[in-house]
Amino acid sequence: MRDEIINKLIEYIEGTKDFILDQAPCIVQEILAYDTKSTVLWLCFACILAACGIGFCLYGIFSKKSTYDKPLAMFAYFVTPMVFVAIFACCDNLIKIKVAPKYYVLEKIIKMKGK
Repeated sequence: MRDEIINKLIEYIEGTKDFILDQAPCIVQEILAYDTKSTVLWLCFACILAACGIGFCLYGIFSKKSTYDKPLAMFAYFVTPMVFVAIFACCDNLIKIKVAPKYYVLEKIIKMKGK
């Protein structure tokens, strides 16, 4: 019984190998398109957060209140630098996708294999 199941699995894998190889260029294009759109969306979100963080930081700097009376400004002091790191990471991702798409796909495959 176990040998039959293994033989069926081997037959199935051999049958789908040709399909996967035929569809590989299309799949790679879809991965690149999806990751480009996803990165642009995260970049827009990070830019909005950075603008809000800068606003709260400026409010905290120029406000006459005590620093402890401005919890949003204190929160912005810590979060805004992290948002700028996220913006740089998104830009790096976009550069990889646009300049070296083959490298990007290989890097993505290696990351998936490691998980």
